[in-house]
Amino acid sequence: MSDATVVGNIGEPALKFTPSGKPVLEFSLAENHSKKNQQGGWDEDGTTWRRVSIWDKKAEALAEVLKKGDRVIVTGQERMREWEGKDGTAGKTLEINARDIGIIPRQQQGQQSSQQGNWGGGQQAASDPWNGADNSPPF
Repeated sequence: MSDATVVGNIGEPALKFTPSGKPVLEFSLAENHSKKNQQGGWDEDGTTWRRVSIWDKKAEALAEVLKKGDRVIVTGQERMREWEGKDGTAGKTLEINARDIGIIPRQQQGQQSSQQGNWGGGQQAASDPWNGADNSPPF
């Protein structure tokens, strides 16, 4: 199995329990793709869906805070699972058995990122030692 780190938006999370009582949180993860167009903008280029599961105490803790549409970063083992539907049709699903899941906060309308200006492509801070006219390092 390969290791993966994926950023995406979650579907409806569901906390379930195995017959032995072990908690598992499951949800779908939508990773949206885009590509640069000839006008210099971006066009949507499809979505990759994955099933994500996380177990034990992390599952219970995340079940209390995650909601549909949250943007998350997921790290864990990824694999392709083949399945057969009730009508006999076959399919494949990407699955991640997550080790860690982090919530990515959404930026509020009109609010600037604390990094913008220094790293976000805005104006450089005047106190930035790397902002020399000759682009030489400050040492």
